[in-house]
Amino acid sequence: MKKPIFYLIALSIISCSQPTKTIEGNLANASEETTLYLEELFPELNPVFVDSCEVRNGRFSFNVDEQSVGIYKLYHKPNNFAILILKNGDKINLDMDLENLSIYYGNGSVEIEGYVKILNIFYDTKLKEDSLKMVYQKAEGTPEQEIIKERIMIKYNEIMLYQKSKIEDFIMNNGDNFASILALINLGNIDEYYNLYKSTTDTLEKYYLENNWVSNIKEELIAKEATSIGAIAPEFTINDTKGNPVSLSSFRGQYVLIDFWASWCKPCRDANPNLVRLYQQYKPQGLEIIGISLDDTTRSINERNNWLNAIESDNINWIQVSDLIGDQSEAAKLYGVKSIPSTFLLNKEGMIIAKDLNGTLLNQKLSEIFE
Repeated sequence: MKKPIFYLIALSIISCSQPTKTIEGNLANASEETTLYLEELFPELNPVFVDSCEVRNGRFSFNVDEQSVGIYKLYHKPNNFAILILKNGDKINLDMDLENLSIYYGNGSVEIEGYVKILNIFYDTKLKEDSLKMVYQKAEGTPEQEIIKERIMIKYNEIMLYQKSKIEDFIMNNGDNFASILALINLGNIDEYYNLYKSTTDTLEKYYLENNWVSNIKEELIAKEATSIGAIAPEFTINDTKGNPVSLSSFRGQYVLIDFWASWCKPCRDANPNLVRLYQQYKPQGLEIIGISLDDTTRSINERNNWLNAIESDNINWIQVSDLIGDQSEAAKLYGVKSIPSTFLLNKEGMIIAKDLNGTLLNQKLSEIFE
């Protein structure tokens, strides 16, 4: 039985040129001029356009040549889209509303039906959040406003914890369902849910060999394990600003701070004055910093100059290296870097003793070591 949130009135027929339809659906509140677009999504790569389709009498359809299993984005406008899962041989049916494509009803495969269950969890949360907002709006300007605000925050935290528990339940009970990938991504990052990510991808790997989503998470898991506290930091060799190769192992016997950054990253640039001060203070006592830039000349030919100019502008005088291919950098992959700034502090033996220290926390750690 369809839940009220996914209700749609089936109005009729849409059409695309190919006879075999792998995605079909009803679309409420759509005019005859409405066009839907379909892209395939990939981890860490740009989406790939698949097809477009005009709505006819409230119906739409796409034919997709999916060889294994993939994640797709169906959209009308960039900010109005639905995420779909499609497996080879699937013929899925969707009930959607153009006013909000993200919430829909779907059947025809265990993957799409699993994802609809996840959507239900988020929709239930949204209803509760909306209810809390209404309570607060009524309390605004009253003497009880602050008291009610505190109660609402307590209730909100309870709602979010409940949502997380429901998503975890789904993953643990549907570990062989590809929808668990999307559930994991929505649940939280690998650092927080390492064991759940590992057990789920270990299971999915048996069913979806060489799938790029599963493989990407497995690579992240390997990187997290390789860069855990107490691990020997992975070796890398990258060219410096003059094209000379720099290897991490050549710095054994020194404390080393590996700093992933980029010229376009404002938080990175904001952190540089403190790094300049710390380097001046502790270099004589055995601290070295290796800056690894994620500037990307494949994105813009000016990125190399931007990198060099940022080094000069920020008065950076420690070692700077980069292969200038952004987040496709082998070092970034080895260290599981997904956001910057990202730092790794190594002892004299090359062991990772701290991660992602910035500002006061970095100051305190270096003070403990050198003072």
